[in-house]
Amino acid sequence: MDNVDDALEEQQIERELHDQQARTHELLRKVDFGLQVRQFLAGDIGSRILRDTEIETKDLLEALSDLDPDNKVERAEMRLIRQKLGILAHWQDAFARYIDAGHAAEVELNEGQTFVADA
Repeated sequence: MDNVDDALEEQQIERELHDQQARTHELLRKVDFGLQVRQFLAGDIGSRILRDTEIETKDLLEALSDLDPDNKVERAEMRLIRQKLGILAHWQDAFARYIDAGHAAEVELNEGQTFVADA
């Protein structure tokens, strides 16, 4: 019976190790992707995109404030502006989420390393 218990325990340990390795790999991918996004945004192209996005957002908000919601023709233009603002906000949020996910993964990895080192 001890051999069966030992084999089951060994299988459990192997599964846990496999799961831990898979999680570590997933976290490393998130950290790497977050760093790539951060580097991209810090580079020439990313900086230009961010700057243009900020300018376009400001211009669209200004144009939106000049429109009359009671005017049927201007309401259509308002919808178009809101759609554009939504798209711009989506990408700004997406970049922030990618960076935040990478940072959270890095924190989780560091906490895991501390835990393993303490054991």
